[in-house]
This record gives sequence, structure tokens and C-alpha cells, in this order.
Amino acid sequence: MWLTRIYPLSSLCSLRQKSSYMEQMQQVKELLERLYAKYNRPELIPPDPLQFLFKFSNPADREVVGLLSAELAYGKVEQIEKSLNDLFGRMGAGPYAFVREFGEAERERLKDFKHRFTSGRDISDLLEVLRDVLEEKAA
Repeated sequence: MWLTRIYPLSSLCSLRQKSSYMEQMQQVKELLERLYAKYNRPELIPPDPLQFLFKFSNPADREVVGLLSAELAYGKVEQIEKSLNDLFGRMGAGPYAFVREFGEAERERLKDFKHRFTSGRDISDLLEVLRDVLEEKAA
């Protein structure tokens, strides 16, 4: 449908072509809906790093977890899972609260974290910037 935002359907084709186009779009939609229904199941998420989002019910926690999961989603799947488990274990039960309260004590907790070439200092710097962004957004 993005094409119709750029080029109005009326300028692209005749009435017969419009009908055919709409039928094709409906078929694509139905196909995508079937695929979504088939594969949108929690048990199919692992080993994708998105699995960590579902360990938290708070949407704010999920946002932080999603950002960090994406940030560390490089390398072998087993290592990614190991690193994310380690990181989220260090952050405790509330990743969002960990970020909002981020200071020297939290930086110390992450000091010896390592995922390939990403260090605890790198993650700490990211979380410090994220904390500042969240504070600015709340103001």
C-alpha cells in the first residue's frame, strides 16, 4: 500500500487494473495473516534475542531489554544468550529502574562484563546516555 501513498491509484491504472491490484493486495494480506498466525508463538522465539523481552511484563523494562538485546545481537547464538543472561542478571529484576538509577554502583556491577568486543564500560556508557535521555523525556 505504500505505493499508493506515492502514486495515487487513480493515476496508476484503469478501473480493471485497480480491481486486479486490490485483489492481489488482499491475497498478500491473507497470506501474511496466515504466516503470522502460524509463526507468532512464544515457543518459536528462542534462540532469537527477543526471547528476553518476554521475561519482563513491564513495557519500560521491555524497551530497555530490547535495546540491549539488539545491541549485543552479534556473534554465535549461544554466546549472545550467555552474555544477555549475564547482563540482565547483573541488572536485577527491573532493567528500567536499573537504567533510571544508573550511577557509580551500577557501573561497578557491569565493570567486568564482556561480550566479544563490547565491554562493561561500553554498556555502562550506553546506559548512562539512555538514563539521560529518559530523564530528559520525563521532564
